[in-house]
Amino acid sequence: MSKNGTHHNDGFDALFGAAKSADPVPSADLMARILADAQHVQDAAVQTVPAVVPKRSRAVWAELFGGWAGITTLAACACLGMILGFTSPDAVLSYVPGADLASLDDGFDLYLENEL
Repeated sequence: MSKNGTHHNDGFDALFGAAKSADPVPSADLMARILADAQHVQDAAVQTVPAVVPKRSRAVWAELFGGWAGITTLAACACLGMILGFTSPDAVLSYVPGADLASLDDGFDLYLENEL
């Protein structure tokens, strides 16, 4: 063992040095098999391409949102959000139990003063 904790073996060093200097060249038979396999894969890929791309129907687009039930729910939530956005906070929060409307008025007054 050397001082830095590694083993040195001249036989292995010579073997690895020869492997590093050798130029690996694949045989002609190996190259012919690789090219034949590549041609086979390309031919198979060309045969699987459809001649006409099918158009997407409404049903396919509906499935993206979870079917017609999902689209209906999305539309209902969007309408409810617009309704709640346009109504005054007092009208909406009157249905929330425990909501303190007096403290909300102060908050909205501060918001409106900062906007003006």
